[in-house]
Amino acid sequence: MSAGDARVDKWYPERRFGGFTHVDGTVVFYTRVNSLLDRSTVVLDMGCGRGVAAEDPVPPQVKKERSARLRAASHSACLAH
Repeated sequence: MSAGDARVDKWYPERRFGGFTHVDGTVVFYTRVNSLLDRSTVVLDMGCGRGVAAEDPVPPQVKKERSARLRAASHSACLAH
C-alpha cells in the first residue's frame, strides 16, 4: 500500500469495502444514470474527454456502473478525429 493509499484509507475507511468512498462522484453519477436506463433506452456517448477512464484502476463494481451497454437497448458513440 502506498503512502497515498494509507492517507485515503485513514480519512475514508469505507473504501476498504467496495473500493470507493462516500464522496466519489463517479459512483453517484453513474448510479443515477443507470437507474434511468432500461432495455428500450438508446444511449448516445458524446465521447467527452480522452478516454482515461478505461485506464483508471477502479474496482469492478465501479467499472460495471460506468457501462451503460449492460442496460440499454443500444449504445452509440460519437467519434471525433
